[in-house]
Amino acid sequence: MSRELKTTDQGIKDLMPKPMQELSKEVLSRLQRLPDRMTEFQLRNFVVGSEATEFGRFQQCLVELRNRITSLERSYIKRERINLDLQEKSSLLEQKTEEIIRRRAELDLLDSQIDLRDLNRSIATLEGEAEDLKKILLGFSPEVIDTPEEQYWEQHLWRKVGLSIATNAPLSSNLIECILNMPEGSRVRQWLEKQVYEDRNNPESKDINDGESG
Repeated sequence: MSRELKTTDQGIKDLMPKPMQELSKEVLSRLQRLPDRMTEFQLRNFVVGSEATEFGRFQQCLVELRNRITSLERSYIKRERINLDLQEKSSLLEQKTEEIIRRRAELDLLDSQIDLRDLNRSIATLEGEAEDLKKILLGFSPEVIDTPEEQYWEQHLWRKVGLSIATNAPLSSNLIECILNMPEGSRVRQWLEKQVYEDRNNPESKDINDGESG
């Protein structure tokens, strides 16, 4: 004797104790009032904007967008597989007559339905972030891609130096090594070499020495 299949939410509700049902309802209600993904503001200022230069931000935006597109490609494939599983499990469930066997099949189907629900949420998140990153990407001028690599690193290292100065922290050994690997005409390298020269002639100055040991 066949019976009507329950929806995913109803099937889960029947399995949950009442206190957990109420907690789940409250949490979902609160979540609906919050963004379920990174906002465009976060992406623009804290992900893409974490880079020191316009070219760096452009490059980071492309990387973030590429990562989300790759994740979406895999998610679309996974969703198609889950949909096929659901079709197969629904068909098999209709053939079950023994109560215990049928109940196991119902739970198996419910588990796949939950997988699909969660995957759809992830896809919606990725699609939203990809759209926001596309907006950010279109805001860059076409000329940014022609930024010389040396200019990018010069600006990038200056920002690292500025952060160390702003936080009163010694330059790290990795930062010092990167700066010293810059071409001889680099302003940031010339600045560091001047600091080293002054440090050698001033025993009370320990900033660079501390940085080299950090």
